Amino acid sequence: MLAPVEEKYYQDFLAVLSQKWRPSKAAFYTLDPTQSVFRLKAQFGFTRTDRLAERLGRNDTVVNYIYEHREPTFLNNVNAAGKLTDLMVQATSMRMLLAPLYLDGRIMGLVDVREKAGRPAFTQDDIIEISDLLRRFAIELRRIADARSGGSIVLTEPAPQIERPLDRVATVTAPTSSLERTSGFSTAQLHTSGVFRRAGAPLAEPDGEAGNQLPSPVARALRLVEDTLARSVLPKAAAAAGGGLTPREAEFIGLYLPTCLSYEEVEVAAVSSFVPGAATVTVAARRSLDPDIAPALLENLEKIFAKTAVPFPFAADPSWRPLASPHGEAPPLRRAEIVSIQSSVLDSSADGVVLFSLLFRHGPNPEVRESLRAAHVVLRNVLSGNRSEARFREAYRGLVNKLLEPGLLKRTALKTHSFNVGRMVRKLAAQLGVPPMEVEQITVAGILHDVGMRELSYDTLYTKRTLTDEELTLLRQHSRVGAYLVEEIPWPYPVAPLIKHHHERWDGGGYPDGLRGDEIPLGSRIIHLCEAFDAMTSPTSYRSVLSDYQAIDILESKAGTQFDPELTPEFKRMVEDASD
Repeated sequence: MLAPVEEKYYQDFLAVLSQKWRPSKAAFYTLDPTQSVFRLKAQFGFTRTDRLAERLGRNDTVVNYIYEHREPTFLNNVNAAGKLTDLMVQATSMRMLLAPLYLDGRIMGLVDVREKAGRPAFTQDDIIEISDLLRRFAIELRRIADARSGGSIVLTEPAPQIERPLDRVATVTAPTSSLERTSGFSTAQLHTSGVFRRAGAPLAEPDGEAGNQLPSPVARALRLVEDTLARSVLPKAAAAAGGGLTPREAEFIGLYLPTCLSYEEVEVAAVSSFVPGAATVTVAARRSLDPDIAPALLENLEKIFAKTAVPFPFAADPSWRPLASPHGEAPPLRRAEIVSIQSSVLDSSADGVVLFSLLFRHGPNPEVRESLRAAHVVLRNVLSGNRSEARFREAYRGLVNKLLEPGLLKRTALKTHSFNVGRMVRKLAAQLGVPPMEVEQITVAGILHDVGMRELSYDTLYTKRTLTDEELTLLRQHSRVGAYLVEEIPWPYPVAPLIKHHHERWDGGGYPDGLRGDEIPLGSRIIHLCEAFDAMTSPTSYRSVLSDYQAIDILESKAGTQFDPELTPEFKRMVEDASD
């Protein structure tokens, strides 16, 4: 057990190591047998940004490496460090040496030594020296522990010996330092053998430019991709509201089912929605239902459900949602009065199943049965159309969103500004009476108006209050770049021109083409107003925040020069109406 030994001994060991090798960083861990973890006992050189672990579990990369090699091992090439690469990069280490501490034949500790670029590479001599240091340190630890317990020094299975050719053994003698005296062991009489390699020992990596570089930009990008993908989880489709039905669908079904009762033969109309682990049955009936109706309907539904082959089981205990209907004084409808049930599948996917059922009191004649097939088709088409439209909108919004953040890096300020502008341009365009399709066009262009910024040193330019002439020239390319990024997407309406010209001025002094007045697309003029307002009032903006009224005053002062003089009062009215 190493626990009773004072931590100063581990610090002294590192001090001796530092005196001899001058490494930039080193750490000493010892095993806590009660919890099977290695705890940090001493370290120097590591900073908080290096993220040095306070404890290492059995499955930690360093511990696995130690148990795999079971003797001191070094790495002089960070690009060939395998699973240890991330640890070296985090601490900006070019080289790394790991060595186990054996006590009574067991690995009871480990030493992690680092050096930066420009330091001599680790060699086999260093392996031999740290092995001797750790062996003597283990004896000293055992002597201290035994002295306290009254026992004797016993090392049942010594640590593996590093072979040395006898004809090349040299003796190095150094004066005893104060550190050595306090720690109880010495660096004197350490044996070295020159540079050689025995079977199984690692080769010294070449000490050149290729072997002593931090990962290249390509390697760093690869690690960013791997880390991001490892953290990502594909989202599962969430169940729609109302037991698999959206509020819009539930509302339509609530209106549709009572109309099915206009057929004299139909006593009950129901839509049943099943999702994993739950189900809801919406029911419209001529009169109240006897309890034995539910089992009959569920028996029919289970047969139809089985044909969908969805990957979740049938929910035999659904919640019931009866629709209000005039029952009068009629007795409840009983199972014996129902002669047939007609059910069909409205929608089926791995996320849910929707079934439509009609319960007949009298067997429908062929003409009525044929006409009621249309009821199934109508409801199926409405549901399918609504869900297709919803999926399209979701995919559409996802595309627009991803254009702003296509890569692995997040652009929080850009995204916030873009959606703020998108909301304002939609509201202003609708207030102006613009046709719905054009409102959608201007909204999409408003959201994507600054998409070109992501390609133009965004992190530097977007947040700077003052720009050099060169930076300003680059910044002014963002509208053209943005138009280029979106022009090949098959939008249902032109988006690129609105993005390209959203920095044109009413007086012709804008960019990129110096358009003036009505030459500027209406959508671009709307975006220009909304973008300027958000830049002045948003807390995520690159400039000092102004109140809404201060920003409106500035817009009004530039109406007819920078902004459309007819749009500016409309924008002011929109803002004032929102604040009332």
